[in-house]
Amino acid sequence: MYVTMTDIARELKIAQSTVSRVLNGKDKGRVSPKRAELIRKTARDMGYQINLAAVGLRKMKSYTIGILLPSPRDSFVGKLVAELQHKISQTDYMANFAFWETLEGAEDSTKSILSRRVDAIVTCEPQFLPANVGIPVLSYFNYDRRFDFVGFDREEALCLCIDYLWNLGHRKIGYIGGFKSVQKNGKVAKNLSQKGLAPLPEWKSVTSNVFEKDWENNLKDEFERQWNCSKRPSAILAQNDATAIVVLRKAWEMGIKVPQELSIIGMNNIPQSSTCTPSLTTVDNFAGVSIAEIILEVIFKRLENPSLPKQKYIAHSKLLKRESCAGPQN
Repeated sequence: MYVTMTDIARELKIAQSTVSRVLNGKDKGRVSPKRAELIRKTARDMGYQINLAAVGLRKMKSYTIGILLPSPRDSFVGKLVAELQHKISQTDYMANFAFWETLEGAEDSTKSILSRRVDAIVTCEPQFLPANVGIPVLSYFNYDRRFDFVGFDREEALCLCIDYLWNLGHRKIGYIGGFKSVQKNGKVAKNLSQKGLAPLPEWKSVTSNVFEKDWENNLKDEFERQWNCSKRPSAILAQNDATAIVVLRKAWEMGIKVPQELSIIGMNNIPQSSTCTPSLTTVDNFAGVSIAEIILEVIFKRLENPSLPKQKYIAHSKLLKRESCAGPQN
């Protein structure tokens, strides 16, 4: 049976307004400390819980945050979802998750969340939101000047990888993945130019999402193409760890020794990267911080103070050196 403030007041034979002041934290100077403690103890003993639905109706709030992300079948996203759910459950809010596996699905998921009453939105595909959303929005990963932002510098992370491979002695570096955000005159292009390396023809979009059909086979085919070309790479840079682990598997199937014959480096430091064989050199894009904590810190600041200037948090990346990289043999 649901216990109300009226039930508590009836049990103690006092006014419901007195119980309300205490349980809403407005008793200081209005209710004696002894009586306030008795009311709190009675509420605990009777199993009273705040009715957030009723509070929400009074305050015109839902105490719900809409969170739009790619499918958690991607282990990086899965870890983020678990952390967000855990941390939100420790507040008065709850999460309403919507996932997708294609950009069309992202648009549909955005419409679905907008059709529900949420107090704020976290999304990594902000382009599907209308110009005037009317509620706080945090864009994760993909920057949108309209909203608060939490992310990392992708080109900085790629430069860490390139510098590391270069210092090991690699001069033929292949790439597998798709980085549309890499600009022709950006950090990566300048980094390659300073080293006397030509722009990599492999820097193009290939199927590399874990929820796309035949993604593993497509990646394996792309790696085999690069390995068999006239300028065989001595190192492969993958756009993320899931991609790199598939390349590791294909290299093993082809009898290629890693790192003796080929170095492989990934990005985003998923849990499997430290336990595969050999362990994967990668980049921690949010070094020393919890992505979930930062996202929620920014969105709650916005909820508390809607007039804040736009918040922009850019995390620093850190290279994690493991077993999958070594200097080239030749």
